[in-house]
Amino acid sequence: MDLSDVQRKGLNTALSEATCLEIDVDRTNLVFRVTLDVLTLPESGPAPLDRTVVVTCSGISRIAASLRTQALNQSEPLVLPLTLDELPEALHSFGGCHLHGWEFIDLPESSWTQWGDLLSFDTALAEDAAPHVLELSQEEGMAPRELDLRVWFTSLQITDRDGNPVDTQEFIDGGRRWWAAHDANDPRTRSDSADVAPPL
Repeated sequence: MDLSDVQRKGLNTALSEATCLEIDVDRTNLVFRVTLDVLTLPESGPAPLDRTVVVTCSGISRIAASLRTQALNQSEPLVLPLTLDELPEALHSFGGCHLHGWEFIDLPESSWTQWGDLLSFDTALAEDAAPHVLELSQEEGMAPRELDLRVWFTSLQITDRDGNPVDTQEFIDGGRRWWAAHDANDPRTRSDSADVAPPL
């Protein structure tokens, strides 16, 4: 699917504060998958018991990541060694954190310049550059350990945990409803609200 500006903004909202569960990189078929527990609500009725979705990026051409720490007494972050094959384990070590930040799809170049010179690895998987990017970040601790990840991709699909397609607009609308309900102190969002940072 091609992504319009409206869809990009909607996807950013729907992905905000999602819990990152796992990732998978298929080098052979040039596919990247991230499994997320998202914040979503139906038009009416209770919150869904299972909010797991899988975001699949196809036609990936490049993956770069920065795993680093920075103690309070350090002026510069310490970039930690990491390979593409070790990436799923590195993400799993964060124990299921909320996605850090508020933009994930086709971010401005200023986001990349914040950590693009602090790379643990930068792996090209195809000769032709893909037109879109997905950026995910994890952070933990008072002197935080951080993982920033950027994937260059051609198309994006959302499915449930069993691989059944989820309509993109339905996914966006569910996320927008959750945030509108959160702002209105809807009790359906109460169980998540304590761990959710307000939008900037």
